[in-house]
Parts: sequence; C-alpha cells; structure tokens
Amino acid sequence: MTIDTKKTRNRIAELRKSKKLTIQQVADGIGVSNGTISRYEQGTREPKLDTWQKLANFFNVSVSYITGVSDEPDKDTGRLQGIREDKGMSYQQVADAYNQEADRLSVFDHKEPHIDAETVQAIETGNYQPSQHEWKLLAWGLDVPESYLSGHSNDKVGWQEWADATGYSLEQLRNEVKRLVDTGRLHSNSDIQHQISCAVQSLDQKAPTTTNGTINCVQDKLLELLNYIDQAFILKARGSKIKPGNWQVRPDMDEKAYNQLLDIINKARYEIGQITPKK
Repeated sequence: MTIDTKKTRNRIAELRKSKKLTIQQVADGIGVSNGTISRYEQGTREPKLDTWQKLANFFNVSVSYITGVSDEPDKDTGRLQGIREDKGMSYQQVADAYNQEADRLSVFDHKEPHIDAETVQAIETGNYQPSQHEWKLLAWGLDVPESYLSGHSNDKVGWQEWADATGYSLEQLRNEVKRLVDTGRLHSNSDIQHQISCAVQSLDQKAPTTTNGTINCVQDKLLELLNYIDQAFILKARGSKIKPGNWQVRPDMDEKAYNQLLDIINKARYEIGQITPKK
C-alpha cells in the first residue's frame, strides 16, 4: 500500500455535498472564510492540524478519513501500514524503532513504555488508537512527520509543522529554500528536512546566507573571540564567573596586550554594528 500525496484528495467537498451544506455553512461552522474552505477542497491550501480536527469534528468523522488517508469514517488509522510497507519493515521492526526512541526519553526513574508487534498491527487495523505522544515516537522511529503519519495532514514533508513551529509562512519557507538552492548554498538533492532547517536559520538571520545573517554570525564569532581571550589571560577560581572589578590577569601574561586586544575587538563590534545593509 503506497500513499502518494499527489493522488490523495481530501473528502471535504464530498462530505459537504453529502450533507447538502454550502461552503459558507462549513466556513461558519469552523470559523474560517468561504474562500479558505474552497481552497481546502481544491487542494491548493493545506489546513493546519487543529483545523483538520475542527473539520473532522464538524462532519463527525475521523481526521484520517476526511484527509483521504483512510476509508474508515470512524477510525483514525493513519498511514502506518503504507509507510511500514514502503520501508520494507515488519511489525516487530516498527515496534523496535518505537522502543528505541522511547528509551532515549527514559531518564532516571522515568521509563517510557514499550510497544510490541501486536500493538503496531492493532494501530494499522484501527483497533488501537495511539496518543499524540505515541504518534510522535512512531514518527521519530520511522523518520516521517508526525502529522503525516497520523493522517492529520497530507503534507509528507512536514512543511506545515515547520511553519507552526517557527512562525514563518509556508510561502516564506518554500521561497527561502528555493533561494538557497538557486544561489548554490544548498544542493537540490540534499535532504528536504536539512533544506528547511537551513532556510529557517537563514530567515532567523543566524546563518551567513544573507548580509544581516553574515553580520550577526561575525558578531557571534567576535564574542567567542572575547571569551577565548578572557580564558587565556584572566585568572579566576574554578567555576567562578568574571565580574567587573573582580578579575586578575595571569602573572605570566601582559595586561596591556590584554586590554589592547579587547579594545580592538570591541571597536570592531561597534563598527560592524553601524553597518546598514541595503540587501
């Protein structure tokens, strides 16, 4: 069973028409515009996770049914079977992948419960409904977006999850990935999750992929250099922090040189801070 997101169509229009509802009535029912519902039906816009849940509640069906993933209106089976078979994994291998992620979260007296092959099979048949936490561990183990695995989204890449987590729009993320690829900063064949991560860093101006980002990176390097100089020159008690007026240059180091280095770097930080990029 292979799931192709390009062929997976949601059932919003089908359910709306079966209940003889207008687009406006559905829009009013979940608190969005009729244009938004129209774009959802046409597949030109992907609802957020909470919007899928509102739509499912509105039509009284499961989320995976309204997204077109499942043919069971009352069961949220998700895409586990399709993903498992695509990866050539057995029920036990999926359970092992889940348990490995669970063990990583187990600390001190807290022990994450394990699942077995029978539980994996029960999830696929709809006889066991995982919690959000369990879907997350399954997604980590299978290296797929949680929302896609659970059937709460047709977004196989996880664009919407990135958008929700970062506050950037889908358009901003996609455009930035395209810019980084077009300018040779990213390889078009590199992992898409890596591409989006780089795009987020770029938009955050924490990577040398824009003028402002480069300036910020240089400032960070200068701060690291100041710390490096302090570690070399300053004598302090183990574990203590350097406080104004409470420091001492090592007796075998030149205090004048120390101050000159600080002046040079702080002057550079000030002058770099005065740069006003036009691009």
